[in-house]
Amino acid sequence: MQGAFDLKRLGRRLARAEGAGLRIAAFHHPVDCRLPQDEKNLLVGRESVLPMFARHGLDLIVGGHIHDPYVALSGVRYPEVGRRMVIAVAGTCLSRRTRKGAPNSFNWMEVAADRLTITRYDKRADHAFTPEREHAFRRSPEGWAVAD
Repeated sequence: MQGAFDLKRLGRRLARAEGAGLRIAAFHHPVDCRLPQDEKNLLVGRESVLPMFARHGLDLIVGGHIHDPYVALSGVRYPEVGRRMVIAVAGTCLSRRTRKGAPNSFNWMEVAADRLTITRYDKRADHAFTPEREHAFRRSPEGWAVAD
């Protein structure tokens, strides 16, 4: 198999990057979602690639496609994977494809040492984006955990 999902090739690339700072994988399709009706849109092959990401110390997996902002730890949906990674799904920044209860939005991510903060900014009626929800995580021996 050729391309991004050649798992052996991907594993070799991840191994070469071990020891790097924050390790991020970005996909169009998300690996997690908030609503059951969106599960059909999750990344094909995620069951194979997530354990590899965990073995190689990946920190953050970002995706979009479903236009429904969502942030969680991988252990919520994938407890069998072991090492916990942060999963962030983007909403819709400037299109009309918003979801009920989720206006136009974007995620702002900040990394400081062993801490990762993801703040969702929502577009208000006056067209300004304001912080709506903050998710803070800290590194732990098991990967990432919700910060106190």
